[in-house]
Amino acid sequence: MKLKNVLKYGVAAAALSMVLLCAPAAYAEGPEAEAAPADPAVAAESVEDENALFTGMHLSQSSMTLTVRSNNQNPSSSLSVRRTDEEYSSVRWTSSNGSVASVDSYGTVTARGVGYATITATTNKGESATCRVTVERATAELDHSYLSLNITYDNAHPTSQLNLQDSYYGSSYERWSSSNTNVVTVSDGGMVTAQGVGTATVTARTSNGESASCRVTVSNSVGDVSVSQTVLLMPDVGSVQQLSATIAAAGGEGMARTWVSMNPAVATVSESGYVTAVGNGETKIIVSSPDGKYAECTCYVGDAARQYQSQQQMQAALGVVVLVVVAGVIILVMMGSAA
Repeated sequence: MKLKNVLKYGVAAAALSMVLLCAPAAYAEGPEAEAAPADPAVAAESVEDENALFTGMHLSQSSMTLTVRSNNQNPSSSLSVRRTDEEYSSVRWTSSNGSVASVDSYGTVTARGVGYATITATTNKGESATCRVTVERATAELDHSYLSLNITYDNAHPTSQLNLQDSYYGSSYERWSSSNTNVVTVSDGGMVTAQGVGTATVTARTSNGESASCRVTVSNSVGDVSVSQTVLLMPDVGSVQQLSATIAAAGGEGMARTWVSMNPAVATVSESGYVTAVGNGETKIIVSSPDGKYAECTCYVGDAARQYQSQQQMQAALGVVVLVVVAGVIILVMMGSAA
């Protein structure tokens, strides 16, 4: 099937999908429509909404956490009253513990100390709603909880800097340490240096007794082999194409490369990477370095190449169809909202 035909039928399928999407909604409006089974999560929300209707009001947040830092000793957040029926003329805000959290006449809650407090809003009608406030101190954190370092032939010891994120105490570091110095070492200033392949944990202990850590993974790509193409399509038997390979090592350009075809009846490969299509089918072309590292390319010849191309086109066309259907659904939703 040609690509344009796939697209044509795909658009038709998208239109049909949109019609089917509309049909259940239209049917549900009829007198015989049955209610869908209740979703427990939605049911729970409905109970909460019914309570709000019963009490007449609720707050924009039922709980909040304020974190005190060295550069922000009194963080704040706003609360507002949400009414579900008649309007109110005034609201009085109170805190159960002003030494933990205070609240002004506009519902702005400000941290005053570590602990818990309950903020209550009471309307002139005597209705009330509450929000539980937790005030906590920030703890020491590093700017990375995970690092990945890769050793290459031109950088045997890659590095990365770790830094302290702001904490309540504005702490300084007393000691840095590595759980495995054969993998990474760390300087007094938090500079992490790769030493060998593996994983290690770098820990910083602060002047006030806090600690923070980062997990570091070190890999080694020295000598890795890569090939210029991972898929090679050769629709015509007898055609020739060249592959090239790169060895990630000092002097890699001059290193010997060994080329092998896993199925010479499909395609052969020369010492220089020239691939010749021999017969219909699929084979692997493998290139290796003197130290045994290798990379491979999948080669499709004749009918196999044409079939692969067709499959790729089909996948691309189906992707377009999905986009059309999604766009149609979005348009329907927007039209429904506007109505």
